[in-house]
Amino acid sequence: MGVVFIITGFGVPKDILKDENYNFYLKMVFNRIWDKVSESRSDGVYIVFTGGRTSPFDGKLSEAGEMKRFWKQKLIKERPFISDRVKKWKVWTERKALSSYENLTFSKDLIIKKWVGFGREKIKVFVFTEWTRQRKMRYFAKQVFHPKYFSVQIIGIDFDVSPNRYLNPEYIKKKEKIEIKLADWSMKSPDNFKKYHKLYKDRIKYIRENRDTHHPQVLKEWWDKKLKEFLKTNNIKL
Repeated sequence: MGVVFIITGFGVPKDILKDENYNFYLKMVFNRIWDKVSESRSDGVYIVFTGGRTSPFDGKLSEAGEMKRFWKQKLIKERPFISDRVKKWKVWTERKALSSYENLTFSKDLIIKKWVGFGREKIKVFVFTEWTRQRKMRYFAKQVFHPKYFSVQIIGIDFDVSPNRYLNPEYIKKKEKIEIKLADWSMKSPDNFKKYHKLYKDRIKYIRENRDTHHPQVLKEWWDKKLKEFLKTNNIKL
């Protein structure tokens, strides 16, 4: 029986190899995967990096691609003593997701597409995410992964040491609540989902246009202005 580890991204830094948060996050994730694989002795190990082209600096860079680059360079190449074991792990990248809900939706689609003999056995899935996103990720997982085919566990990693982690707890809760509402709305029809995805594409565009401003401030401006317009236009009530 195989096991899948989904690793969600949280933006694209200027240099992921030097980024403090990503260093801590991916190293902690690797250790958790290593321990779980050792305990379960799974026949197959599948790593899914998920995250789209969200870089404010380079439209070609994706969260998934950059995490995979860090994974290969910092966690595998620079530690040859583990190479014999991890070379058997399969690594997949999902580069379309622009939101937490899409991280799970598109990762599930990728798993179904690549999993040989899908449906013959329940697939064990572990999802790694940023600590404050656990609640919504658990909610999304129930909507996305059918319990007949998947057994899912969400694992939060508390790696963020930026001011946002300590100074805006109420804002974070509010944002997470809105994201759940938006995802619920997107599930109602394919047309809603297209609008939902475009909303997040517009969000990335807004961030790029204002990249010289402090990043948390830009995000708050987008949530306070552009998102309100979207909610009103589509008659979405919170």
